[in-house]
Amino acid sequence: MDDTVPLPDAADRHRIEADLDTNLFIDAGAGAGKTTALVTRIVNLVVQRGVPLGSIVAITFTRKAAEELRHRLRGALEDAGADAAALDLAPIGTLHAFAQRLLGEHAIDAGLPPRFRVLDEVQSVVAFDERFDDFARNLLDDPEASRLVLLSELDNFRLPLDLRRVTQGFQDNWDLVAERVGAEPPPPTHLDLDDLHQLVDGLVARGAGGGSSAERRCAELLLLQQASSSGEIDLVGQLLARAAGWTSWRAVGSKVEWKRTYGSEAGLEEFRADGERLALVATSLLQQLRDERRLLIGALLRAFTLNSANDRRRRGELEFHDLLVLARQLLRDHPHVRADLHHRYRVVLLDEFQDTDPIQLELALRITSHPTDEPTDWRDLRPLPGRLCVVGDPKQSIYRFRRADIGAYLDADARWSGAHATLSSNFRSSGAVVDWVNATMSSIITAEPGVQAEYVPSSAQRRLAPHVGSVTVLGVEAHEAPMAAEPLRVAEAEDVASTVVQALTEGWPVSDPDAAGGTRPCVAGDICILLPTRTSLAVLEAALQARQVVYRAENSSLVYAEDEPRALLLALRSVDDPGDQLATVSVLRTMLFGCSDRELHEWRVVQGRSFDWQRPVPPGLEAHPVARALAVLRDLATVARSSPPSQVLLQLIQSQQVFEWAATEPNTREIWRQLRFVVDQARAWSDSGG
Repeated sequence: MDDTVPLPDAADRHRIEADLDTNLFIDAGAGAGKTTALVTRIVNLVVQRGVPLGSIVAITFTRKAAEELRHRLRGALEDAGADAAALDLAPIGTLHAFAQRLLGEHAIDAGLPPRFRVLDEVQSVVAFDERFDDFARNLLDDPEASRLVLLSELDNFRLPLDLRRVTQGFQDNWDLVAERVGAEPPPPTHLDLDDLHQLVDGLVARGAGGGSSAERRCAELLLLQQASSSGEIDLVGQLLARAAGWTSWRAVGSKVEWKRTYGSEAGLEEFRADGERLALVATSLLQQLRDERRLLIGALLRAFTLNSANDRRRRGELEFHDLLVLARQLLRDHPHVRADLHHRYRVVLLDEFQDTDPIQLELALRITSHPTDEPTDWRDLRPLPGRLCVVGDPKQSIYRFRRADIGAYLDADARWSGAHATLSSNFRSSGAVVDWVNATMSSIITAEPGVQAEYVPSSAQRRLAPHVGSVTVLGVEAHEAPMAAEPLRVAEAEDVASTVVQALTEGWPVSDPDAAGGTRPCVAGDICILLPTRTSLAVLEAALQARQVVYRAENSSLVYAEDEPRALLLALRSVDDPGDQLATVSVLRTMLFGCSDRELHEWRVVQGRSFDWQRPVPPGLEAHPVARALAVLRDLATVARSSPPSQVLLQLIQSQQVFEWAATEPNTREIWRQLRFVVDQARAWSDSGG
């Protein structure tokens, strides 16, 4: 590539690096070199404008991104002859880290103890479980909760399983609870059942001679109506649920029987229409009960959630979301704090703006706008010139669960950006990949106001050796016959695994500037397989293992589905409860002990022995494989009396030489990683008070 040819986005890059007195909204596509542009802008702010490093806030999405930004800034500052000593103390990090810094500097104003601490993920989970268990137990022990239980049963709302899920959602968004959820429990719903009973009476009266299907349905309706005459909510609910479920009456009743009974078929269609009207009336009444259940649970969870947040604040034990909410309240409610931060932090840069909580923008606007500006809606704040620089890519907006909203992204651009810059050059991917992405995504991503930004094509700029980079689409040929989901997953996994083997066997070239000719044959570590869901993972792993391809699953939550971690957990379950002989037998059959079905049958049936590891082994059977395994579990139980789970796991792994066994397996490194992960998680759980 000729270096004399300017980049297609050269003017925008120059604006980012040199236009330091303007607020910028930057759209940066994948591989566009945005970090380089931001580093240059920061260096120019320090060198040309004399802005202290400590006055420049750079908020990144992840800690890894923050570390990379610091590293590259240090090198760029040193190359520019600037002092990089203040870099270690500069506010460069994640949004949560910046919020923690603000709260630490103004803890008293924030209503926090001066030495508050932030719980990590495991500690937060343990604390939530303890709070929720107490809440659910007290709720279900309360006699006045009987109506909630009945309403939940009508709505198929499982207590406490679904209640825990909803409570977690309230916890994750507790700052929205006060304004969106009612505080007062609703009064018991008074249902007007007159129309319902009138329809049932009419159907029962006419359906008696209308054929077997009509007679059966009307007989059931009559029984439910009679049972619900007491007004008990559960019995009324059964009538409503049954009636609402019969949405179609087209096949109810026989024309022949109807004509024989009533002399003509004229009333049958009216009968069926009344049946469907009954379903609509019952659905409406049932919805009233569902609304009562929803509002009742909302009021209960509102009090629980807000009380929990206040307790954490009072104790000074904050969770990640607490940091953001309390930092926002700090700036919103304390003008002197806002003024102090406005004068201290002269420039704010936000990275990956499309995927972060809207609280981030509010914090930035409150710091960068004039401290005396207090509009009714914080969105009307306007940053002073040169104070704010935002970087994002609307095409990559994927983390909606973090409350990111592409509509808010587009609105922010329209409201306050002083200038717009677009980085369209791609330095990461080959021309073939970029061309394919442009051709495909330009037809999929279409601009829609408030919903989706216009697709901006990328321009490939990566220097590659000839014939490096291509796009191959698998599965374009239709199968000979329609396939069920599972066989289809297997076929897909076979295609993917075969392609991986082909790439490794043929040595498909990958770019490597240190290799002769700029390329080298690919290895397993060069290949990444992305899955939209975990559903296909098991069959894909089986296909790769069958071809002896070394791989690594990068999702930690998948670890517990693997055989080795499951074996460890089964052992812990058996040690914890010797009466759980299902867990004991299951763990005996795993790779930890390797007892065969024949040996298990021999122990239980031929020898008449129990799988309870507490019972002594009779003389002469000590060498039996099952006896040796039970002895290991017995020793582990002794250790478990005075040691945390991580120590029990380590002893089990060492005594059974699991690491050594894993060395004989094709996926040695993956198994080692899984074992270490489980032990580390157990240690973190214990350290958190579990």
